[in-house]
Amino acid sequence: MLKDKAAYSQAGYTLTELLITLSIFSMLVLLPMIYLPTSMNTYKTKEIADQFKEDILLAQHLAMSHGEIVTIKFFGPQKEYRIFGSKVYLVRPFADENMVFSSHSLPGIQIQFLENGNPRYSGTMHLDIQKEKYAYTILLGKGRVHYRKL
Repeated sequence: MLKDKAAYSQAGYTLTELLITLSIFSMLVLLPMIYLPTSMNTYKTKEIADQFKEDILLAQHLAMSHGEIVTIKFFGPQKEYRIFGSKVYLVRPFADENMVFSSHSLPGIQIQFLENGNPRYSGTMHLDIQKEKYAYTILLGKGRVHYRKL
């Protein structure tokens, strides 16, 4: 009889202890899954904003290297923008379906670079991606494109 009691006391954990441990472990595993999508959206919008700035600089470099006026024109219904001069150099679909370009102080909803790389007009335009808003400032002179998150 004494041997049986000793065997039961060293058998292991109770069902309650196992359930508490498993519930704590499952909460620790699920917490990153809850917070990860919000940080991924922020990262995605920043990458889209960076890519658009690089495309503006690409248009400027194409204008200087080909010696022609290069335009970035936005097509809202098709959800794309195009970089073209004498031919179409780049057609980029919007990376997010909720992207909206709007002119703040630029005349029209396009950006043009002259043969020497200077922009035809200076000003600011806005890019809305989901709940984030970015302002792109195009200054007169070569290589001066700034953007910031509003």
